Amino acid sequence: MKTCLYALLFILVSVQFSAQAISHRVNNFQIENSEATILAKVNAIPEVKKYLREHANISPKVIIARPPIPGFNYYLVKVGMGTDPKKFQATYNFCVTPKTFQVLFLDIMTEDLDPKNAVITLEQWRHFRSTIQFQKMHTYHNGKIVVMNGQ
Repeated sequence: MKTCLYALLFILVSVQFSAQAISHRVNNFQIENSEATILAKVNAIPEVKKYLREHANISPKVIIARPPIPGFNYYLVKVGMGTDPKKFQATYNFCVTPKTFQVLFLDIMTEDLDPKNAVITLEQWRHFRSTIQFQKMHTYHNGKIVVMNGQ
């Protein structure tokens, strides 16, 4: 009787470990698949394609610098040069929503990096980036770019 109980216990523990291992592999696959989708979306942006093509001789990269974190629920994707995300010289900073994979632009010249103010659509970025105001510290109010005092 004891032997049967030990055998049953062993089977139950083995099944649980197998289920955890399968779940871990599925989660890893989902993360890898999500990251591949994110990189493909950013690589498809015309400005990124142009940057990569024009700087091919210095091996530019598109990297996922950070997954979503509390308070900044976006993947942070950088386009630029370097191998270490902490020392990466980014030319472009993009944010990608984890559920819909919408690509947005992270405007690092805003007064603060609050996602409500610093994350703008690609259409807004394309509209504002050629303005003088975009090159200075600024914020956005009612869909318009506003240069901060003293700039």
